[in-house]
Amino acid sequence: MARVNRVIWCVAIVSFCVGCTSNTGELTRSKALRILQGSKEVATPTAAIPVSQDGFKLAQQEGWWQKIDWRTGEITAEPARQYFIRYYYLGATAEVRNPLTRKVLNITGVSDIPLGKGMKEVDFEWQFSDVPAYVDKYAGLSQKFAGAAAFKLYDDGWRVEEVQWSRN
Repeated sequence: MARVNRVIWCVAIVSFCVGCTSNTGELTRSKALRILQGSKEVATPTAAIPVSQDGFKLAQQEGWWQKIDWRTGEITAEPARQYFIRYYYLGATAEVRNPLTRKVLNITGVSDIPLGKGMKEVDFEWQFSDVPAYVDKYAGLSQKFAGAAAFKLYDDGWRVEEVQWSRN
């Protein structure tokens, strides 16, 4: 009977130790990708998109950029107004009629944030999903971009704190 009790105690201790170390707080690339893809920062579509310098020049050449109400930024030219609502000259961004979603493609690095206990910086590649060809013609959004996210470790696991969507 004493032997059985020792075996039960050994199994209980090992199980407890394994349970305590199973959530060590390690943030792997695959775990970061899964968390980032499920975050509201990625899931929320955006209507504000950057317009490339080449896209701006092309729009000027085609004549529809001149048909902008410069007080409000509203685009009045056809067919541009079917896709774009307004253009913000400062910041070179446009507002599209159908907001675009972003897709995180892969994680390119995970590192500690200096002076941030329980914080990690996650670098990743991303791109816009389902960009209409007409929008892509002026904005150049079908390519891959680099981004970075700050993750924080809580008692229940890692959470996304902030995302920076960068253009290459």
